[in-house]
Amino acid sequence: MRIVRIVGFAGAIAIALVTGGLLAATPVAAQPRVERVDGGEPWEGDRPAQRKRVEVTNGEPVFLRDGPGGEYAIVATAEPEEQLEIVARLGTWYAVETEPGQTGWISSSRVKELDPDVHFIVDPRRYRRERSFVFTPVTGLYSAESQSNSAMVGGRMGYYLTDRYEVEAGLGFTRVHRDRDLVEDIFDLLLEEADYQVFQYQANFNVHIVTGRRLSPFVTGGIGTATSNSKTELAWNAGAGMIYYVKPDTGARLEFRNYHFETGNAFTRRTTDNIEATFGISFLF
Repeated sequence: MRIVRIVGFAGAIAIALVTGGLLAATPVAAQPRVERVDGGEPWEGDRPAQRKRVEVTNGEPVFLRDGPGGEYAIVATAEPEEQLEIVARLGTWYAVETEPGQTGWISSSRVKELDPDVHFIVDPRRYRRERSFVFTPVTGLYSAESQSNSAMVGGRMGYYLTDRYEVEAGLGFTRVHRDRDLVEDIFDLLLEEADYQVFQYQANFNVHIVTGRRLSPFVTGGIGTATSNSKTELAWNAGAGMIYYVKPDTGARLEFRNYHFETGNAFTRRTTDNIEATFGISFLF
């Protein structure tokens, strides 16, 4: 019954978040903005026939890189006066097509724009989170060994390797009340503390199922430790959740995790699965 109450409580929050996303009237563009090029409305599928171009003005070949910055690897070169079609713009860098299906990035200081009648437009539905940090303070409910439900607090610090893949470190704290087991009742013993604190530490890998959108569901898994009664145990965890970005850099996060580890002393050694349901606010930077 305790677990059912946890799932019911967190499920209500999930429905509210999804409903809010469906009712949002105006999508929010990503920051920094990635802009596409065509002559009309945002498009999907085949590229538009009319594309904006740039011409290399540098007196010598120019390097094209695999990202919008001089620190990225070189993927191709462009010759002086060569004309290139633009597929996107980010800040002072253009993404240009080097050959069908392949692109490279070139600085705007090395080129001049052509085709003045073709304009940049922003894709209002697209978010870009690659190479961003995200910090999330969380709170929620923790079910220990299906015996005790208690409040927990903690935090997550993540880094988006790409828009889809994220590495994350986290910690959490809760206080658990343990019921006496059968052996303790029969012999009137206290083999373990009835009330104790639990500290959880995790290193996780998150996979975002849908990328570039305001609602970002994900699955997560990792390894860490659980410390209680002055004992530290190896703990595996797995779960799923979602982040709904109400602003480009601020989102509401709902998550469920299961922690699997061994606990107890030499007389009461056992494997346990503890369930955690958390809600937090994510800050992207």
